[in-house]
Amino acid sequence: MRTRYTFKDWRDGAAIPEDFKLCRAFGSKEERDALLLALLPGKARTSPLSWEHEDMRVYGWRVLPYGFGTDDEGNTILFDREYRGIASITTLGTVRVFALDWKQIKVKRAVMLYNDGSKPHEDGEARRLCLWIVQRYGLGGELRRRAALQRHGLLSCSFLNVALPSSDVFKAINRAIGSKRVLAFDVATGQTLRIRPPATAGSDWKPRPVNDADLAGVSLWLRSLGVRHSKKEVKSAVDAVGATVGVVWLPD
Repeated sequence: MRTRYTFKDWRDGAAIPEDFKLCRAFGSKEERDALLLALLPGKARTSPLSWEHEDMRVYGWRVLPYGFGTDDEGNTILFDREYRGIASITTLGTVRVFALDWKQIKVKRAVMLYNDGSKPHEDGEARRLCLWIVQRYGLGGELRRRAALQRHGLLSCSFLNVALPSSDVFKAINRAIGSKRVLAFDVATGQTLRIRPPATAGSDWKPRPVNDADLAGVSLWLRSLGVRHSKKEVKSAVDAVGATVGVVWLPD
C-alpha cells in the first residue's frame, strides 16, 4: 500500500512522486512554501501588481501557473493549466516570458500546484500558491493580459477542444480598431493603454491608460450600431483588444 509523501520525505531526499499536487501536500503552508523556495530559482521581486478575483473569471484562471519543471538546459519552466509555457527562469533567476505561440511544453521533474478539485478561483490555498509565484517573478501584468485574451476566445482551451466564443461587443470593437494599433496592454502595470492619439489631440499628446471618457465613447458608438452591451462588457472587450499588443510603457 502506498504511503503519503510527506515533508520529511522530501527533506530526506526522497523523489517527488509524478502525481504530486502541492496544494494538498504536507501539513502546513509553511512547509509548502519551503519546497517552493528550495526548488524555484532567483530572489523575489517587488511587484505592486496583484491578481484579483475578477481576473480569474470566465476561465481567466487557466493562464495562472499550474506547475513547473526543468528543461534540458536546467532552466525552470512555468506552465499554465493548458501546459502552455509562461516563462523560463535561469539558475541565476533571470526571467524570460515566452511568446504567445501557445505550443504545449514538456518538462522534467514537474511539480503541480493544484488538481482539478482545488482550482485557484475556488480554492484559497491553490490561489495563494499560484499568486505566490506570480508575485515572485513579477508576472501579474503579463498574465492579466493573457486572461483578457482567454476570456474572449483568443486562446485555445484544450479542455473544450475549441476556443471560447468571442462576444458581439468584442467583435465590433476589434473590427473597428483591432488592426489600427489604437490600444495596447502594459504588461508592467496590467493596464490597457491608448497608444494612438484621437484626431483632435495636440502635438503634446502621449500614450496613456484608457479612461472612463474613452469607454463612454465606445459605448456611445456601440449604441449607434445597435449592439447591446453593459459597461463591464465594454471594459472587458477593450482590454482584450489591447491585450493583443503587449508593451512595456515607459512614460517620460
